[in-house]
Amino acid sequence: GESANLPEEELEPARRALAEEERKAERQARARAALARATALPSDGNGARADALRAALAEAQRAGLPRSDGDAARSALAEEEAKAAARKALQAAVAGRDAGKLRAALGEAAAAALGEGETEEARRVLADEEHRAQARRLLQDALQSRDRGQLRTAIESGEAFGLPEAELAVARRALDEEERRAAARDSLAAAVASKDPDLLREAVRQGEAAGLDASELEEARRLLGEAERKSVARDALQDAVAARDLARLPRAIKEGEAVGVEPALLAKARKILADEEAKAAARSRLADAIRSRDPGALRDAIQGGEGAGLSEGDLAEARGLLAELDAKSDARGKLEQAVRSKDKKALQVAIRVGEAAGLEDQELEEARGALRDEDEKDRARAALAQAVVSKDVGQLKDAIQRGEDAGLPDEDLEAAKKALAAEDQKAAARRRLEEAALIRDIEALEVALDDAGRAGLGADETEAASRILDEERRKAKARSDLRRAMTSGSQDLLEAAIKEGKEAGLKPKELDDASAMLKALDKKSAARKALKEAAVARDVGRLRAALDGAKAAGLDESELQEALRVLAEEEKKAAAKQKLQAACKSRKLDELRSAIKQGESVGLRAKDLEAAKKALAEEQRKADARASLKKAIASKDEKALRSAIQAGERAGLTKKELDEARAALADCSKREELRKHLRDAVTSGSPDRLRAAIADAEAAGFADAAEPDLEAARAALAEEEGKAAARKQLQQAVQSRDIGDLRAAITNGEQKGLTEAELEHARRMLQEEEDRQRARSDLQKAAASGDAGKLRRAISDAERAQLPPEELEEASAALQQTERKDAARKELKDAVDSKQLDRLRAAMEEGREAGLGADDMGDAGKALALEEHKAKARRGLDEAARKHDVGELRAAIAEGEKAGLSKAELASVREALTAEERRQKARDAVAAAESSGDIDGLRAALKAGEQAGLCTGDLSAARRLLGEEQRKASAREALEDAVEDRDLARLREAISEGEAMGLSSRDLGAARKALEQEERKDDVRTRLQEAMRDSDLKGLKGAVRDGEKAGLPTSELQPAKKILDNLESKAQARAKLKEAMANPSCAGLREAIDDARKVGLDANELQRAQSLLRGEERKEKVRKALNDAISSGNAARIRSAIGRGESAGLDEKDLADARHALKEEEVRDSARVALRDAISSGDIDALQEAISHGISMGLSDKELEPARFRLTSEKRKADARAGLKKAMDTEPRDTAALRSALEEAKHAGLSETELSAGRSALREEERRSRAIRDLARAMAIKDVEQLRQALQDGEAAGLDDEALGKAREVLEEQEDKDATKRRLHDATCCGELEVLRAAIEDAEEAGYSDQDLQDARRALEEAEQKTQVLQTLRLAAPRSDETLDLTRAGGLGAASDLTQKAKSAGLSSSLSSSMPAPTTDTRVHEKAEFVWTTNTPVGDDVPDKDIIVLLRDRLRKVHTSAADALAQCTRDPVLQASVSGSSTIDHGGAPAAPVGAEAVKAFAGQLQVDLSSQAAKKLLCSASAQTDGSDGQDSVSPDDFLSLFGPSAGASRRGSGGGSAGDAGKPSGGSGSPTASAARRSKQSHDARRRELQQQKAPSETMRKLVLKQRVTQLNQREGQLITQLREALFERRSSMKKMFESVDLNADGILTLEEFLHALEGAGVAAGHEIDRARACVTDEDAARILSFFDRDGQGVLRYNEFMRLLQGTIEVPDDRAPRWEPQFARRINELGGGPPSPAARSRQQQRDSPTAGLSRSGLLRHHVGVGSGNEMEDMRSIQDAFRQWDVNGDGFITEREMMTVLRHLDQRFSAQDVHAMFKAADANRDGA
Repeated sequence: GESANLPEEELEPARRALAEEERKAERQARARAALARATALPSDGNGARADALRAALAEAQRAGLPRSDGDAARSALAEEEAKAAARKALQAAVAGRDAGKLRAALGEAAAAALGEGETEEARRVLADEEHRAQARRLLQDALQSRDRGQLRTAIESGEAFGLPEAELAVARRALDEEERRAAARDSLAAAVASKDPDLLREAVRQGEAAGLDASELEEARRLLGEAERKSVARDALQDAVAARDLARLPRAIKEGEAVGVEPALLAKARKILADEEAKAAARSRLADAIRSRDPGALRDAIQGGEGAGLSEGDLAEARGLLAELDAKSDARGKLEQAVRSKDKKALQVAIRVGEAAGLEDQELEEARGALRDEDEKDRARAALAQAVVSKDVGQLKDAIQRGEDAGLPDEDLEAAKKALAAEDQKAAARRRLEEAALIRDIEALEVALDDAGRAGLGADETEAASRILDEERRKAKARSDLRRAMTSGSQDLLEAAIKEGKEAGLKPKELDDASAMLKALDKKSAARKALKEAAVARDVGRLRAALDGAKAAGLDESELQEALRVLAEEEKKAAAKQKLQAACKSRKLDELRSAIKQGESVGLRAKDLEAAKKALAEEQRKADARASLKKAIASKDEKALRSAIQAGERAGLTKKELDEARAALADCSKREELRKHLRDAVTSGSPDRLRAAIADAEAAGFADAAEPDLEAARAALAEEEGKAAARKQLQQAVQSRDIGDLRAAITNGEQKGLTEAELEHARRMLQEEEDRQRARSDLQKAAASGDAGKLRRAISDAERAQLPPEELEEASAALQQTERKDAARKELKDAVDSKQLDRLRAAMEEGREAGLGADDMGDAGKALALEEHKAKARRGLDEAARKHDVGELRAAIAEGEKAGLSKAELASVREALTAEERRQKARDAVAAAESSGDIDGLRAALKAGEQAGLCTGDLSAARRLLGEEQRKASAREALEDAVEDRDLARLREAISEGEAMGLSSRDLGAARKALEQEERKDDVRTRLQEAMRDSDLKGLKGAVRDGEKAGLPTSELQPAKKILDNLESKAQARAKLKEAMANPSCAGLREAIDDARKVGLDANELQRAQSLLRGEERKEKVRKALNDAISSGNAARIRSAIGRGESAGLDEKDLADARHALKEEEVRDSARVALRDAISSGDIDALQEAISHGISMGLSDKELEPARFRLTSEKRKADARAGLKKAMDTEPRDTAALRSALEEAKHAGLSETELSAGRSALREEERRSRAIRDLARAMAIKDVEQLRQALQDGEAAGLDDEALGKAREVLEEQEDKDATKRRLHDATCCGELEVLRAAIEDAEEAGYSDQDLQDARRALEEAEQKTQVLQTLRLAAPRSDETLDLTRAGGLGAASDLTQKAKSAGLSSSLSSSMPAPTTDTRVHEKAEFVWTTNTPVGDDVPDKDIIVLLRDRLRKVHTSAADALAQCTRDPVLQASVSGSSTIDHGGAPAAPVGAEAVKAFAGQLQVDLSSQAAKKLLCSASAQTDGSDGQDSVSPDDFLSLFGPSAGASRRGSGGGSAGDAGKPSGGSGSPTASAARRSKQSHDARRRELQQQKAPSETMRKLVLKQRVTQLNQREGQLITQLREALFERRSSMKKMFESVDLNADGILTLEEFLHALEGAGVAAGHEIDRARACVTDEDAARILSFFDRDGQGVLRYNEFMRLLQGTIEVPDDRAPRWEPQFARRINELGGGPPSPAARSRQQQRDSPTAGLSRSGLLRHHVGVGSGNEMEDMRSIQDAFRQWDVNGDGFITEREMMTVLRHLDQRFSAQDVHAMFKAADANRDGA
């Protein structure tokens, strides 16, 4: 407008509109900025971001921004409002502590994406509330079960989770009640077990107070009643025993037996009753014995009186009379005994005793004569003793003769005879000493000195012989030390031994060998030192000089190994340095790397490698920089381009190389900014920023397909929009709480990529809703099932799922009803089992109240009826037993049987019935006897009544009647006796008794008349006797006084006076006893009782005082025990002491201190128990708590010390366990850390079980480390033996296949190389064509160079040329015996070439067709030499048949076929090729050479059979006659000769078939000879079987099962030989284990089946199912299966490679019972090696050797070491077998040259490596290297 010059008024509206639009745009920009700032604000909890967002949205609305510009802010505002609402809900839920609200609030917080810090408190409060809910459930379960353990656990849980005390109080009260009941039950059980009345009474009271059922108290109450009844009976019995009342004792005993008083007390009462009855009988027997004056009767009466307890006064008269009679009897006995014993002192004493006893001289004479004889013997003994002391031979002989004359026994003469023999022995010993000293023999000197010592010779007599013995011993020891030092090869030992030999006086000749050996050792020592110094200096020149010196000194290869290795390393280093210099010049990467690698491998210093490494690094940097540039240009990545350009500049690349990259970088910078905006938008995840960035990119013209950032932004925008929709769907589903909506929303959210935090609340809500739905379903199912367990689980699950209480009410009610029914059923079952009436009635009532049906209560009802019937029957039985009525008893028993009472319950009643029937029968018998009045009848009836148990009332009348009749009869007898004896007392007694018995005056008349006559004489005497008998003190005093007045003699008054004194003493003692009992004290009572015992008061009078004394002593002991218990502080002792104090009747004052101490100790005991439990458990927390509790309870440090020590120990153990576990769990394990942890664990006291795992781990790691080191060392030096050992150690140490694989490869490679090298050398030496071809083939496969194979190939060419020429020559010969002259043949035109070839092949100018000449120097001969050391001559007169049998037998024993032996001895290449099955030689149809007499002799000679020429020709004639009937031929074809040995004689040694030499000359279309045909058929069959096995897909199941059927733990002798044969065949053909396995694994499936094993045996010459000449017996499938099973360790019925290796290498053990058949003939070669007589062949070889070992061998050193030469062949064979096992160090069944060298060097250091090699080669018959 302005440019068009429009008027201002036209422009003004536009200008105003422009200004308005600019202001509007500015406001909108400010509004957008405010929106961006508010949206970018961080979310907080104070609402600042929400306020800012609201303000920004208002400003945007005022600024007129489009609504889409505010969408992000509105979304952010909605999020802030949701968070604020969630925070408010969380605060309200936390304040209310409601679990449901808390979960809902947390769900909202998760949906609102609140942080963990804002929800932490709510989560903690929710966890607390859930714990409290769980604790309440535990409390409810525990209250229902009333189990003390559950109650304690629930209370502890409630306390831990902070339940209110009011909720815990109910459980505490229930626990207290259950504890009281449990304690009451324990007390009841203990009281019932002890049956103590006090304990029972207290237990019943405690049980009643605890509310126990009457049924639980019933048994204790019953026992208490029985105990009380028993106590009453016991008291009555004790009173009767104390009073010793004969009337009361039987009654008390009977009552005690009825109530079961202790047997000991009843026995005591019965004993006292018997004692009192015995005393009366004893007094009567004493009086009769005194009258009879019979010592035996007196002694019996006194013994009976003593046994009956009579006092000394009762026994005094009888004792005095008995003493007088015994004195004389004893004197006579002593005299007899002394005469018998012939003891002088005893004779003297016996004579004096006899004289004192008043014996007559006649009775003493025999003893006096014996005394005289003993005096004579004493004199003889004195003479003997004097002679023994003097040691004079003559005096000894005289004394012995005198002793024999005096009749001394042999034991008295023995010492003198021994002394005499000793003197004789000494004389003989002196003679032997002199003889031994003269000959100076050690053994003779030792024997002589031993004899001298035994003979008792003194040191001065044996000194000279001892000195000579010491000298000889020293010399012998010196010789032994010399031999040992020479054997050990130790220089120090040799020097010491030589010095000792010189000091011992050995002759110089004896020291020469040791001196020479010492000089050799000095030389070797100097060589070793030089080697060591040269190896340390690592100077090549010095090393070579030192090695030359060491070889000259005779050091073996093992000692040179280190120096050779160092020399090789230094030479390699020099070569590596040259290669490094060349590579640095060329600066080619490959050459530099190769040179550096070689330098590092040979150990060059870093300084030597520095220049090459620097050049390599520079070139590598340039190459890397060029590669980076190319890659960056191709990628068009700006960062990569800049980095590549910088790297190129640093690497020194040219500008031209960098320009292309710089151009690409400029192109990339233009587009990078837009990509950055897109990536930032994608990173932010904001939809608005994404839309803006996408719009900018599209406006910039980005191509969609070429811009991944744009595509990523569009995908991010679509993803964010999807997430927003998913969040909205989630919120709606959470609000609705519908399971389907929640699942769909969560699935959508997961698909849209919402975070777990955004989905968590919805998932939790979905889980809660599913749990509620599941809980409702479970509740319905449980309510329908009626199972209490299911109901409890369903209610618990519903509570956890927070179902409302109204949904749980129905299930809770069903649960209560079900539990009540279950409890009622259980109580019914228990009541039925207990069979208690009260319990059954109560259980029935409970069942009815619980609503149980008739089925549930049927058994209980029946049991109740049955028990009520039984109870009624028991009452009837008790009633009948009390009445003692037979009829009622029978009825009650019948009723009891009907009620089903047990036999035990009826037994007592049946016994009562039987007793009652017996008593009735006895009463009838007593009544009959009373009617008859017969004494015997009365006695029998009374005895039967007593046995039947009739009471006293039933028997009293009969006893009274019997007593009257007996007394009358006794009275009549007493009257008669008294009249006869005229004894006043007896007369009076008899008359009185007769009057009392109602005897008539006629019966009493004579007695009365005699009484009147004696009463006048003996009135006073009678009164005195009565007073003495009655022991009446007052009456006795009067009687003695009247007796003295009456003038009775003193002898009659003396016994009365003694009794009077005794009675007065007893009266005083009774008074003192009474006073002590009135004032009881221990000392007073004890003194009074002692005085009473001294004066002889009887036990009855002392009983009460003793009882009082025991009571006082008991109280005293109890008081002391109380004080000791209080002092000890032992609660158990205090409790026991209080119990004893209460039982002893101590008052409460005496017990007060003890009760107080008991309370304190019980508190401490609880702390001690806690300490012990904690110590036993070893729990650290428990120990700490127990120690704290003990300190608070006042326990001493001594009591706390064990717990503190255990706490320290357990902490240390815990630390040690943790350390050990850490050391064991660390990967890889650190050996030092493991060892340290184990040491710490051991010091901490961990058990061996805990240490075993760590020790095993340590041993395993050490073993692994050692195995790895050994493997590395063995691989470095590539020694086969060390590699094998290292591999075995590695496998045993558990190294993985990766670690062992390389070593196995090295071992196999080295073994292959060694075997190949050996075979190549042997083949070159022997010159055999086929052997050479096989050896060269193996060597080429092993990678040998052409230079290594040059000699072998030259030998092969020569052998082929010889064979071709010989074949051609044979074809040219006119007859088999015609000689072809090569000089004449040279003139022939056709033969000129042949002549030239023969000469060039080294053949002589004249050859016969049988050339080369036959020989015995074959491999067959080497084997035969081991078996038969000498030739067996065969004369001309031996039949051909016997010769053939002999040869065939020997062929079998050396495992060789006749064809093979013939081919070896004739050396005919055609025959050899035919035998070996080779078809590689083109012999042009040349025939094999005929067999002549020389060939036959050589054939037999190689088998150690010396065949004469005549015998050989006879054998040829037999062969000719057998084939074509001709006779007298000088030679035959090989087939004709082999036909002598059977149809299979042409089979080769390997059994592989092939054509025979005999068919070579026949037309090609012919069938050949029988031998060749058989061989071809054998080979064809073998090859067909081989092809069949090669096509086999899987092993035959039948054959595999045949192997699995076998159970073989040891192979027999024959099987071991078969394995050996197979090994030999395989080792001859293949050079490595792997090739051997491949040769027998025909179908290449990695396993060896039974069919393949049989095929391999056939190939080794073993017949499988048929007989051939080489095998000893045919091998069946079962035989082969046994062998295969022995090596099949994994039980699969086949052999794998490792098992096949064991078959080839393992030691085969066979049973020892076959030891005599151990092929001893092979061991005879020890004669050749060790000095025995050699065979002629061995002698010839011995002469060819030029070695110092030859002389050494002849010395017999080997034979002496092995132990051969005993003369017993079997013993020699066993010695050789034992020596072989010792020499075989690694136990593989073979002796290697290294093992042989080790043994021989120990025997004699002069053995050199060349000597050992020569001996080994002589012994190694089959040249297999072992």
